[in-house]
Amino acid sequence: MWIHKGVQPFGGGNNNILIHTGQAANYIADGILEETLVHEASHTSLDLAHALAPGWVAAQSADPDFISTYARDNPTREDIAESFLTYLAVKYRSGRISSTLKNTILQTIPNRIAYFEQQQLNLYPITTATDSEKIGIQLHQNHPNPFSSQTNISFDLADPTFASLSVSNLQGQVVKTLSNAYLESGNYRFSWDGTDQNGRPVSSGAYFYQLETTRSRITKTLIVVH
Repeated sequence: MWIHKGVQPFGGGNNNILIHTGQAANYIADGILEETLVHEASHTSLDLAHALAPGWVAAQSADPDFISTYARDNPTREDIAESFLTYLAVKYRSGRISSTLKNTILQTIPNRIAYFEQQQLNLYPITTATDSEKIGIQLHQNHPNPFSSQTNISFDLADPTFASLSVSNLQGQVVKTLSNAYLESGNYRFSWDGTDQNGRPVSSGAYFYQLETTRSRITKTLIVVH
């Protein structure tokens, strides 16, 4: 990390983050210091490995739009940083944004969000072992994701428990229940064919899938494409 005096903008890349102490005070006053640090850290930690990765490029092509005009105008230099910041907000800091903004992000860059999910990035200390993991309950990312005809959802139970596995739309309405039973400890896998409770195909887009037990509730995101 490079730290200098002055009010020039922060910078990221070259395996470093550049901070100007005077500008930091301005960012604090504007309430955007944390956002700026995440943005620049994304350049430093993610750009080299992901900006031109085939999976990322495919996600860019599949999504309906860019998350910002800055990302749109600089797709290889700024899209990762702009998108990762909003992914982080949706996934781990959703209490800081409105439900409208959350839905806009999910609808605008669903494939980019799925790409970040698949990378299993180490986000400590933003994330640590969850309460669910501590009691031996894990919900895995669905595979494949995105998908068109069928995807598999797996989870692990360390102890016998009632378990409900369901898929909901962005408004929180359940579109399909995949499991609703008492299960013994073990590893489980359920398939979803992208249809609702009446067997009708759901629309393309982002959906939540949720595992609820007597001791925890875990939610992840999946993408349907037709």
